[in-house]
Amino acid sequence: MKQAMLVFAMVFVCMAVAGCPPPATGTGALMVTIQPAGARAAGAQWQVDGGAWQDSGATLTGLSAGVHTLSFMSIAGWQAPGNTAVTVVGGQTVQFEGIYSLLAETGSLAVSIAPEGARAAGAQWRVDGGAWQNSGATLTGLSVGAHVVSFKAVAGWIAPGNQTVQIAASLVTNAMGTYTLVAETGSLTVVLQPDLAVSAGAQWAVDGGAWQNSGVTLTGLSVGAHAVSFKDIAGWTRPGEQNVNILASQTTSVTGAYTAVAQTGGVTVVIEPQAARDLGAQWRVDGGGWQDSGAVLAGLAAGSHTLSFSDVAGWVKPANMSVNVVANQTLTFTGAYVSAAETGSLIVTISPESARTAGAQWQVDGGAWQDGGATVAGLSVGSHLVSFREVQDWTKPADRTVDIVATQTTTLDVTYTALVQTGSLTVTIEPQAAREAGAQWRVDAGTWHAGGESVSGIPVGDHTVSFNVVAAWIKPVSQTVAVSADTPASASGTYTRQLASAGMVVLAYNDLGMHCMNQDFSDFMILPPYNTLHAQVIDRSGEEPHIVQSGIAVSYTFPSNTTSVGKTNFWEYAKTLFGLTSPLAPDTGLTGNKLSGLMVSQKPFGRTDWAVTGIPITPLDDDGSENPYPLAVVTVTFGGQPLVQTQAVAPVSWEISCDLCHRGTSGVSTGTMILRSHDRLHGTTLEKHKPVTCGACHAQPALGMPGIAGRPNLSSAMHAAHAPRMFMAGLEVDCYACHPGVRTQCLRDVHYSLGFTCVTCHGGMTDVADPDRVPWQTEPRCDDCHPLYPRIGVEYEQPNTLYRNSKGHHGVHCAACHGSPHAITPTVKTEDNIQAIAVQGHAGKIDACPVCHSKTPGDDPFDHRYSPDD
Repeated sequence: MKQAMLVFAMVFVCMAVAGCPPPATGTGALMVTIQPAGARAAGAQWQVDGGAWQDSGATLTGLSAGVHTLSFMSIAGWQAPGNTAVTVVGGQTVQFEGIYSLLAETGSLAVSIAPEGARAAGAQWRVDGGAWQNSGATLTGLSVGAHVVSFKAVAGWIAPGNQTVQIAASLVTNAMGTYTLVAETGSLTVVLQPDLAVSAGAQWAVDGGAWQNSGVTLTGLSVGAHAVSFKDIAGWTRPGEQNVNILASQTTSVTGAYTAVAQTGGVTVVIEPQAARDLGAQWRVDGGGWQDSGAVLAGLAAGSHTLSFSDVAGWVKPANMSVNVVANQTLTFTGAYVSAAETGSLIVTISPESARTAGAQWQVDGGAWQDGGATVAGLSVGSHLVSFREVQDWTKPADRTVDIVATQTTTLDVTYTALVQTGSLTVTIEPQAAREAGAQWRVDAGTWHAGGESVSGIPVGDHTVSFNVVAAWIKPVSQTVAVSADTPASASGTYTRQLASAGMVVLAYNDLGMHCMNQDFSDFMILPPYNTLHAQVIDRSGEEPHIVQSGIAVSYTFPSNTTSVGKTNFWEYAKTLFGLTSPLAPDTGLTGNKLSGLMVSQKPFGRTDWAVTGIPITPLDDDGSENPYPLAVVTVTFGGQPLVQTQAVAPVSWEISCDLCHRGTSGVSTGTMILRSHDRLHGTTLEKHKPVTCGACHAQPALGMPGIAGRPNLSSAMHAAHAPRMFMAGLEVDCYACHPGVRTQCLRDVHYSLGFTCVTCHGGMTDVADPDRVPWQTEPRCDDCHPLYPRIGVEYEQPNTLYRNSKGHHGVHCAACHGSPHAITPTVKTEDNIQAIAVQGHAGKIDACPVCHSKTPGDDPFDHRYSPDD
């Protein structure tokens, strides 16, 4: 409805400007368009002042000048726009748009917060990282499906954990979040048994919360009764729910014992040789009744059982055998008796002593377990298998084959190896305001933890501690922490508040939603490391804001990604690939820019922004972690004094997944295999001329490479060649094989959340292969899908101008407010949303007037179209 009212207001922009003539008297007309087409097909109509219903696009004439009531017909499955007062002007036709919304597409959510003390302290909730809401508020218009509810950090209180709620169409979902006073909490540790159940996936949860592993200690639980429940796992009966009483500042311990589900199978044992059978040799299970050779014993519980054999004069019976009965199967085993005159013995020693103390033992041919140093006699001459018992915290020796000699004793010495020991780590986060804003830490890309939380069970050695992205804060760089078994490790991270200024704002963005690059350039180059950042600086200190294009310095840095040397071999091959006269300096991009430096005003080029091109950044942070969304810190300085900052994503990925189909073999790289395929199919000799620049033959406009006349550009050649073959990759989205890969993916913005795919905007691979398309120039436009309004001040991209280069509202670039291509906000990545959250308090397009205006504009309608006079 806001959209409809805004469009209507734009028709009368002149009325807000001094000097315009007053409205004419007499009669006028009203034309109403109804959107979308689905609503029109369902019977949507409009009427004026309760009169006759009109179809979409109809014009109602003869209306008296003045205010009239416009209303819309209620239709099944759609939410009609609300009644609206419209002003008819004599002698004119007023145009209006009414937008229906599908009821089946949205639902609502109401969240209550307890107790009152937490609400009084400022406790609030939000959905999917959006705006904070008060207790009891109802949030409407939520898409059907899963959403994450989080709770605001409040001093003196422990916020509830995040909750996942399911939104149903046209219904209000209710949820509850209970805060706990810091001074009134305790902890709980639950140990699950037996180990086989734990290995099968046994877990526990408190009060229906997240599943926890055996031995984990859950902190911050409110004092009083809590319910511990256990996860269902196949083949096991879980323990019943237990009620535990949590005491302040104490850790309560609970044990949950799973029981194996009774499943049965059978065994049959064949005794060799016949002479032993003739003398009465038999077998039995677990000390039960004796069975003859070949008999089948059914109804045995699935799991481990012991086979033993009867004594026979003059013969050495087989050692006891441990067998694993499988449900619904009958297993066959052999027991071989040996003449007493044809046997030998075996002694196995085990070290170290601490392993023996922990339970280390050995067995022959799956027989009874023996202690270290024990002797097993009566073994048949020949080869036997010696295996070793699993012992907690120790790595057992590999199975050994020993040869037994008649009337001799064979000796075997083995050593158990202690497993990696573990320690604990506590990381504090400063300042308090950053913690309240959601600052967290994690170890080696694991689970996120709050500042001050202690994590145990970390293997001894060096580990990487990293910090999450928080709007309006610059996170600390990752650090290496040494964890030992003896002393708890500790570390700290200090967030820096992003500089803000009452008189200035800076908005930064990237010209691509994702820049793809090679990691290895030894075979060929599709794209080099090359990222571009833009920023717009707006002075809001005066009566009216204006864009600053000179007199200041705009710098950029990547705190977590300060070097690309060692992450790629680009600089080893750049001179050859680009035909340079001298090698390219390490960490220097093709335009001479580095991973930090100054941005350049684009005013001489008819633009209103600052920019830096060719940044040689890679998707690998300095701590070695993969990060396709590195954050740049952009700082505006005047007279050497920093004034204001923002953070923007410089997306980059080298995941291009050629190896999905082109797999290197026997020491031959994937790149070489691709060159061989090209040579075989097209009669070229590329493999002999490595490294190859693809743009040398096939034009790449983005790199300024014209290619060879008569040959298709690289985009056309690649898409045309692969379009009929992509089914072999078996991907749900074929585009992700290259753009930029199946892990990173390219589409992450608001269109993705609405169910759009690559094909929705770009067409299929055969469409992209059209030789008439110019790569990086023939791109979809916003107004291909969003209707153009033939009204004052409304326009999408500028005519004949790409979105990434277009300006709108008084020279502000489209991407500054709406986000980079493929990252139109709000996106599913936190990094893309933090700029909007920092300047206006919520994700999505930047549309809050106070971001740029120190004085909120009056009744003037928002003008979206760029004018050269601005």
